[in-house]
Formats: sequence, structure tokens, C-alpha cells
Amino acid sequence: MARSFLAISVIAAVALPALSSAGAKEAMAFAADMAGRGNWREQILAEGVQDAKIFNNLAVAAEATGDTSLAAENYSRALELASGEPAILDNYRRFERLSEILANNPAAGSSATPESTQPDEAEEKPAPSPAPPPSPSPETLDEGAKLKGKSQRVDVSVPIPPRIDMQNIGTLLVASFLADESALLDVNDELARFLRAAFHRHSQVKVLDVVPPPAIPEQRIEDLIANAEFWKHLGREYGADLIVSGVAQFGRQEASGFEEVDVISPTTGQKVRETRFVEQEEFTYALDLLYMDGKTGSLLFRDRLRKAVRYRGLMNDPLHAFYELGESLSQDIVGAVSTRMRVESRTIFKR
Repeated sequence: MARSFLAISVIAAVALPALSSAGAKEAMAFAADMAGRGNWREQILAEGVQDAKIFNNLAVAAEATGDTSLAAENYSRALELASGEPAILDNYRRFERLSEILANNPAAGSSATPESTQPDEAEEKPAPSPAPPPSPSPETLDEGAKLKGKSQRVDVSVPIPPRIDMQNIGTLLVASFLADESALLDVNDELARFLRAAFHRHSQVKVLDVVPPPAIPEQRIEDLIANAEFWKHLGREYGADLIVSGVAQFGRQEASGFEEVDVISPTTGQKVRETRFVEQEEFTYALDLLYMDGKTGSLLFRDRLRKAVRYRGLMNDPLHAFYELGESLSQDIVGAVSTRMRVESRTIFKR
């Protein structure tokens, strides 16, 4: 089946008078065609038509605009009407898994496998979104209703909200990081330069161009987090609503060894596999990121990111490796202050 990438905008859910079965199919085919063209503006709900396929399509459309409550409601109706339909069950399971990711660990699922933690202090939290419908029983899952009609597999770009409430945050300051001295490069300066550029390119917050980055106390990370007066001082001095700092590590080590490699045989000219000693080195990148409130000095969010990359040879450019690793983590870093898009696969029905 053809796959499409959907650039989602806003759903206009149009309630129509009760339609005949043929009319409902025609409306659904039109909406599916719009989705296949990358346009979810036309999603039609026919009053009085109890069709699992329509509710499934509406649930997918709601996911695409971040309305998890409406998606849960429509998946629930679809499952009630056709509980054993494999395509709807697959959609629901993927939706349920994504809901758990958003509820329990918003940084999960990234390529860097970050470990994210929230502040220990008790704080007022926004009301959670309504829970998705209960999971179908094993007996239901095995029914396999297989609704008649054509379907289409699509990729839906689902918005993942920022990990920090950005409502009252307009300015961001990148401060210094606690980093060991390195002969490879100036980790502190390069990291501050990279972060300023990343936040500037991929978020709406105003990034303060403070060079060199303000120094931070040489303290243990937990003591640094607790030093609210220092963070409030930085906030006042530079007019920063949010301050990003933490601990950074960047290193290189030899990783040479024997590997299975493909070579061209000089005798036959064919590709063969041989065990050879390969010279290579590994660069490692570790960040313990702190997002501090410039007004109260409290910790808003903490993220731990780890990544490594290997290159052939022993004379690779550390600066190139540093920025390559940084770019690979940039979505997770900026995701704390900006909405990210996560591509999810779903099935919609055409008729």
C-alpha cells in the first residue's frame, strides 16, 4: 500500500445530517483522499452512521493535531463497533503506547535514549488528558473482524509538546557548563556556541547572545541545583527567564580491533568477507542538562543524554565529532522548550 507523509494542520470536523450508507462511504472516501494528499482539513462525522471506519479515521486525525482526548473517544467508539478489526486494533495499540510515553517519560523513544528526571519539589501539575479506552481483552484481539473496504497506510506527524511550560518564558540564557579540561577542544565554549545556535534555530524563545557564557560555581551537581540564589542572580543580571547549564563530558578513546569487513578479491574481483584488524576511535558525548527558572532559581527540568560515535582511523577531527554528536542530540535538547514532531504510522479507511 502507498505510504504518505502527512503535513497536518487543523481538523474541521463537520457534523452532517444522517446519511445513507452509500453517502457515508462517499464522504469517507473523500476524507481519505484528502488525507492521502496531506490535508486533514476535511474530516466528516455523519450523525447517526455507526461506522467503525469513520471513527477510526477521526481518531487518527485527532492524534495528528495533538487532541489525545478526542482521539481516545473516537478509538473507543471504533472498538465498540468493530472490536476485532486488526487495523483499528493496531492503530489503538500504537496510540496507547504513545500516550504512555507522553505521560511517563516525554524524552523516551529518542535515538539517544535519554534519561529524564523531573524536580523533586512538589508543584502544581496540569490536569492529565483523559485516559485512552481500556485495552481489548485477549479474546477480542483474536476475533479479527477484518472490515470490508479499502485501507491506506499513512505516516502521521504527531506533535509532542515541550517538556517545560513555556507560557511565561520569553528569554533563554546559555550559561557555562562544568567540564573537565580537554586537549581535544574547549568543551565549554563549543557547547555554549552550539546550544545557542540550536535554540535559536529550533525554538521560538529569544536566545540571549552572552559571550563568553557566564561562569557557574564549581559545585557538585546536586548542590548546583539547590543554589537558587545564584540562578536568580543570573536571571536578574541578564534578564533571563530560563537558564540552561549543567555538566558536560567529551572524550576520545581508541576502539581498534578485529572486524568482519567486505573486500574485493584481487583474484576473482568478487566481494568477499574477511577478518581484518581495523584502526578506529570512539568519541563519547555526555550531558547532564539543567533548565533553571531565572525568576525563582528552581529546577524546571533535568535531562541526561549520552551518545557515542566511531570513526575509522586514529586522526579524526574532534571538533567534527563534537558537532556531529551534538546535532544527533539536538532534538532532545530543544524538545524541552519547543514542540517536536514524531512520525507515527497509522491505517485509515478509504471506504
